[in-house]
Amino acid sequence: MNTHKMPTESPPILSRTERKQPPLTRISWSTLSFLVVVIIPILLIVSYYTFIASDQYRSQTLFAVRGTTTSPLSLLGLTSLPGANVQSGDAHIVSDYIQSKQVLIDVLEKKQIDARKYYSNLNIDAVYRIKRDLSFDEFLEYWNRMTDVEFNSNTGITTFNVNAFSARDAQLMSESVLSVSEELVNRLSDNARQQLISTAKEEVERTENRLKNARQAVESFRNREQALDPQLLAQSEQTIIGELQTKLVELKARQNALLATTQNSPTLRVINREIEAIEEQIENQKKRVGSGGSHDSDTSSERSLSRIYTDYSTLLLEQEFAEKAYTSALTSLEQSLSEARKQERYFAIIAAPSLPEVALYPKRTSNVLMSIAGLCVCWLLGYLIVQSVRDHAIRI
Repeated sequence: MNTHKMPTESPPILSRTERKQPPLTRISWSTLSFLVVVIIPILLIVSYYTFIASDQYRSQTLFAVRGTTTSPLSLLGLTSLPGANVQSGDAHIVSDYIQSKQVLIDVLEKKQIDARKYYSNLNIDAVYRIKRDLSFDEFLEYWNRMTDVEFNSNTGITTFNVNAFSARDAQLMSESVLSVSEELVNRLSDNARQQLISTAKEEVERTENRLKNARQAVESFRNREQALDPQLLAQSEQTIIGELQTKLVELKARQNALLATTQNSPTLRVINREIEAIEEQIENQKKRVGSGGSHDSDTSSERSLSRIYTDYSTLLLEQEFAEKAYTSALTSLEQSLSEARKQERYFAIIAAPSLPEVALYPKRTSNVLMSIAGLCVCWLLGYLIVQSVRDHAIRI
């Protein structure tokens, strides 16, 4: 019985390329990386903006800090030049104030509005929701992200935007911040005015007291010396002395005439007594003017009219200087008040806080497209780097 062996088939010979091919169920690393780096994050981002992200409403207001005087350069539209708009410094102060912790404190204390509660509502998505017990220091960074302050140096107008998660909340926050900012400008204006005129007022007070003291000194002097005007009194004394001397000359002339005729005439004896009396009176008047004084008591110091007049003139001179100083101080005060009025600032609201009609944020479409572009660029860079490294390793 012959047995025939069936020829066995040899396995097919595979090429080197065919042997290296992976199984059909294996996913390439490039596809996997694209899935992890691009597709999955995009799906998460789209899901967040579609189902989770809360609508944000923006309230906008325009305001300016103005003065009572307008710079000539401002009238020409050259407010950006140095010195053209003196209010720009105050506008920058308000801008910095809005972005500071103090504005949050003032809104809470003066308006009884806690800004933190508008951003900690449970209806807000977790990405933007803050903790209820967040401190103002921690909340400040978040506040500056949700607000925007921009000063236009050409127009002098400041634009203030507030983002919130409801239209009414955005408007309310904008109104409260605007109110405390206006109070700040008024307070700064009042302080500047007070500082400008306080020195002038103090000088007026000082010179007024000086004038009052000088007048009281003159009045006390007149009462003490019992003379309304020592100058007139001295002139009166001099007039009396002059009249007595004139009369004395006449009597001596008559005396000489009588002596030439007879020396025992009764008339001559009368004239001699009159001459003695007038000479004594003249001597007393001269003492009164030169060194006389009050003889009412032993303790009273003798004062001549010349001394009284000198003291009185000194007091009058002090009163005159005090009056001039007081007048000058009043003039300075008026000038300071005028300058203060020129430097007065006021808060001008150009556009009141608006009530948003639609939510402008987040910009879902643009954010998703930017995310896709960014993720694709990142994946492409990574892919090129990895491919370059692998090619370099194969060559080695």
